[in-house]
Amino acid sequence: MYDYYFFEKLESLHRDIQAKIYAEWNAVSPVKLSIPQTGLLQMLERGGTKTLTELAEKLYATVEGVSLLCAGLEEKGLVRRIRSEALQEDSVELTPAGWKLTRLLRGLKGELAERMAKDIPVEEWRRVDRLLAAVKRNMSENIRVEETENG
Repeated sequence: MYDYYFFEKLESLHRDIQAKIYAEWNAVSPVKLSIPQTGLLQMLERGGTKTLTELAEKLYATVEGVSLLCAGLEEKGLVRRIRSEALQEDSVELTPAGWKLTRLLRGLKGELAERMAKDIPVEEWRRVDRLLAAVKRNMSENIRVEETENG
């Protein structure tokens, strides 16, 4: 019933939204950030301190790539690394300046969402929400089946 092009549109929309957030962010932010740096900060805001490996998995990146992102954010005073001898891996956490900046970003994203949602009835958003929830549920079910078959 649905095909590959639906998911292409969804991916394209996601990229467009990210680009819009990035452009608006850098227009008002006192600190210029890349899209991956912005994503890393948001991830730390939502989930607290994370290891480099955890961040790499969530960002679909290498540990080395995430380490470079963190180095740039450290230079800006937004994150700090914590060396764990037990884990033998660095963890990363937001600094007070990082927390302040992520709150600013969250507010900006809220304002942008309001502007994008203008003139779209609430019921339409509910339909989109149900659709995305169903896609996520189906993905989870497919992953569990693959793990069972391969594991």
